[in-house]
Amino acid sequence: MNTIALSPLALAFLQQHEGEHLAHETERLVERCTAHLVETGMCSASSARDITMQALGELSARRRIGHIDCTRTTSFTLFLIDSQGQRRALTIAALLALIEAPVVTAA
Repeated sequence: MNTIALSPLALAFLQQHEGEHLAHETERLVERCTAHLVETGMCSASSARDITMQALGELSARRRIGHIDCTRTTSFTLFLIDSQGQRRALTIAALLALIEAPVVTAA
């Protein structure tokens, strides 16, 4: 089965199970959805993870207005259009710094 056909399956799984996870447990939800797609026997683990991440992006985008400007985006710079129509750019260095920053929890 092709990945386009699996995207709705991943989206449905995420919607059905997202309430079972706290906001900081997104990675666990992604792991469960990926495993579910692999268990169906329709794709590899790598493809299942990509499909799951795409579905997660679509699901989270439904809660916000904005989009990625794919015409201007490159491998090193991500262009976003915010809810006000303003173009914003993030470099790969800035994005990696965001995801690699240590998580600080309240005591």
